[in-house]
Amino acid sequence: DKRPTERQLLKDVEDVKTQAVRLEFQWSSHCQALKSELLAAREELKGLKGADTETVNELHNCQQQIHDLQAETGQLQQLVQQQRVDSANLHRELFTTRQEASVAQQVEITHLSK
Repeated sequence: DKRPTERQLLKDVEDVKTQAVRLEFQWSSHCQALKSELLAAREELKGLKGADTETVNELHNCQQQIHDLQAETGQLQQLVQQQRVDSANLHRELFTTRQEASVAQQVEITHLSK
């Protein structure tokens, strides 16, 4: 009779129970490790999304600064152009004043020499 004895069957049942508990513990540990990895990956993704948002915001700020600087440059160019016009006008006025002074001086000299 090759059938297992009751004792052998009870031992086999105990072995299977022990193995089942061991596998359940390993599975639980494995699941916990996967959950931890998943949470870490989610945090990393949030960080990347945050960094991406930060980068987009920084890029937007840089673009705004470039726009502001271009506007300021345009204003400065207008001021420089106005100063050139003013300077040319002042030079003309100075030249005219010198001519008038020279004419007045000639008139005075002519008047005095009479």
